[in-house]
Amino acid sequence: MQNRKSLVILAALSFAAFAGASVASETCTQEPKSKWLSQEAIAAKLKEQGFEVSRTETKRSCYEVKAKDAQGKRVELYVDPVTARVVKQQSKDRS
Repeated sequence: MQNRKSLVILAALSFAAFAGASVASETCTQEPKSKWLSQEAIAAKLKEQGFEVSRTETKRSCYEVKAKDAQGKRVELYVDPVTARVVKQQSKDRS
């Protein structure tokens, strides 16, 4: 019984650590919104990188961008609103 309880606790702690890392990875900037680039400027910079932007919205300290990459695959990007650096990219097409 003690081993089972230990396993449950270990699993819960592992999940919490993984979930925390995921949230932390979406932290893009600490800068005030007055220093953020406009959504249009972000879209232009992403276009220079080969993305075709379809939607941009603010999520926490990032811009969340729905786009297609250079290969035409749908992606979701988390972009630093000050530098236009892609912080996180996820494919939205099914493999």
